[in-house]
Amino acid sequence: MLDLGFIHALRQIAPLLATERQTMLFSATMPKHMNELASTYLKSPERVAVSRPGEVADKITQEVHFVAGTAKTDFLIEKLAEHRDDAAIVFARTKHGSERLMKALSKSGYATDSVHGNKSQGQRQRAIDSLRSGKIKVLVATDVAARGLDIPDVRFVYNYDLPNVPENYIHRIGRTARAGRDGRAIAFVAPDEMSELKDVEKVIKGEIPIASGRRWDLVPGVDTRKPKRQQSGGRGKGSPRRDNDTWGDTKPWNKDKPRASKPSGKPGGKPGGKPGGKPGATLAGKFVSAFENHPSKSDGDAKPAHKNSWNTTHNDPTMQTPKSKQRNQSGGRIEGPTGGAGDSGPSGKFGAKPNGKPSHKSGKPAGRSSKPKGKPNLGGNAKPQRSKA
Repeated sequence: MLDLGFIHALRQIAPLLATERQTMLFSATMPKHMNELASTYLKSPERVAVSRPGEVADKITQEVHFVAGTAKTDFLIEKLAEHRDDAAIVFARTKHGSERLMKALSKSGYATDSVHGNKSQGQRQRAIDSLRSGKIKVLVATDVAARGLDIPDVRFVYNYDLPNVPENYIHRIGRTARAGRDGRAIAFVAPDEMSELKDVEKVIKGEIPIASGRRWDLVPGVDTRKPKRQQSGGRGKGSPRRDNDTWGDTKPWNKDKPRASKPSGKPGGKPGGKPGGKPGATLAGKFVSAFENHPSKSDGDAKPAHKNSWNTTHNDPTMQTPKSKQRNQSGGRIEGPTGGAGDSGPSGKFGAKPNGKPSHKSGKPAGRSSKPKGKPNLGGNAKPQRSKA
């Protein structure tokens, strides 16, 4: 009871009791931590023991079967078929495991119920009463039912899984051979449970007789180590590197090779910005070029470029890089073959209006005089001066 959490209530009640009192402590077994507990709350106690620690009742017949973990359920069904009219308790290690085992036995035609930590107190009591009244013949339970359960008619106790605490083995098999009757304790041992079996045999100070199979530690080629638990998620120690951790490098990561930096933004945009902007880095610009020329991107899916927007893939001469214009010795600009004074072509400096009329009343282009006055304008940023006529 103290192991199940009542020790906290005892620590609150003990200081409220009278100093002069008589206290008696009862326990089915007396392990080391129980002795420490007794020395804390008792003063010079007298110890009375019915049997020595770790001793099993004389009328309990023990046996062990070395069975693979995947074959335990089928083997249990075969053993239960040998005594369908006798009550039995099957102990499993986990709550979910006991529930799955109970459902498997029910499908096989056995009247069964389960008792574990996920059941309420009322559900546990109903299951125990059903076993005591004979309504069910098989009760699947965890160690929560290993102590304080008194059902005289139970003749068989199965250790489907060996307990993690070796002392619980004695509590489990103590559910049979009660009130002077005889009983059988049957244990199933898988290869990864050899360490638990050795701990149990150390507590009972003897080996359990083998009924079938062979000790797994004596079978060559059998691994008796416990399987390692797999991590549910995240990047643990020694886990493989994610795909985006080797971005820009098709080969596995090489410590001697400098690692390429990843783009911080979306394709074709500024770092962290929306698509359609200017590339924020040289590597990002290469990524944009590779994305536009990707063979999986069809021409029909491509969006038309915005008018007058800069695009390095345009072949239109109007969208090419503008060339710098030359200057004559006097500082004036030298126009191209189609850019003379008064020319209405699109490449001239002073283009005509859509109706064909010149942009100046006198028919001359509104601009700098043909004769330079003063120093030539070499900067190119000063406003043109009109001639005084």
